[in-house]
Amino acid sequence: MIEVNDLKPPFFLVATPAVLDTFFKHSVVLMVHHDSEGSLGFIVNKPTNIDLSFVVKDLGISNGYSGMEKIFFGGPVAPQTGTIIFSSPKIPEETGLAGLPIAQISEQLYLSQDRSVFEKIFVDPPENFIVLMGYSGWGPGQLESEMSRNDWLIVPYKDHKLVFDGKEEETWKKAIEEIGIDPLGFELWGTSGSPSTH
Repeated sequence: MIEVNDLKPPFFLVATPAVLDTFFKHSVVLMVHHDSEGSLGFIVNKPTNIDLSFVVKDLGISNGYSGMEKIFFGGPVAPQTGTIIFSSPKIPEETGLAGLPIAQISEQLYLSQDRSVFEKIFVDPPENFIVLMGYSGWGPGQLESEMSRNDWLIVPYKDHKLVFDGKEEETWKKAIEEIGIDPLGFELWGTSGSPSTH
C-alpha cells in the first residue's frame, strides 16, 4: 500500500480502466488535500450540459456575464456546492481579491467557494477558470486502498494545462501520456496485466 507521505498535493489522480463507476470512469482528479485524515479533489474533465451563464443568472449575479463555458462535475460529494478554480499570474491582492477567502493550490492556481469571489471573477474573468459542482472525497486510508488495487495512477502536477483542458477523453489521454503510457495500450491494461509505455 502506498504510504500517505508519498502523496503531496497538488497532483492528479487518473482513473485506470479498472474503474467502471460512472462518476469516476476515465476521470482526471486534481487533488488539493491529502493526509492521514482523508483526501479531497476535483474531477476536472467532466463537463455537464449546464451553461455557466445560466447559473450566474440564477445566482442573481447581475454583471451581464455571457460566457459559453459549461459547469463541470467535480465529484459526487456535496453536489450543490460550487467551486471556482482559476489561474492568475498575479497574486489575489493585485486582482481586487484581497481579503477574500481564497486558497492557493500552487503557484498561480487558486480556488474558492465564496460568492463574493465568484462575483468579482465574473466581472473580469481570467483567461483560465473552471466552475465545478461537488467534489471528490476519501476517508482515512480509503484512497490508499483504492490505489493498492490499481484503481488510480498518480500524475505529477507540472502546470495548470490539464486543469483547464476541458475535454473528457482528451484530457484523460493527455494525463496518461504525461507519464509515458500509451492510452490505447492502457485501455487493454485489464487483460494484458500492465500498461504499455512509449
